[in-house]
Amino acid sequence: KFAEEQARKQAESIQERGHYISSKEELAQNGNRWMTEEAMVAFRRYIESEDDLKVPMFVVNL
Repeated sequence: KFAEEQARKQAESIQERGHYISSKEELAQNGNRWMTEEAMVAFRRYIESEDDLKVPMFVVNL
């Protein structure tokens, strides 16, 4: 009986650890995605503020 209880507790612990790891991985992915988006926003704002970095936009009417 004791061995069965220990096995059950260990199985639950492994499941919880797996969920915890996947949650950490998901958090890391979301963090990376957010940082990438924030970096691009900051970079675009910087480019827009610097005249020598602005790219001329041409409109062609066909």
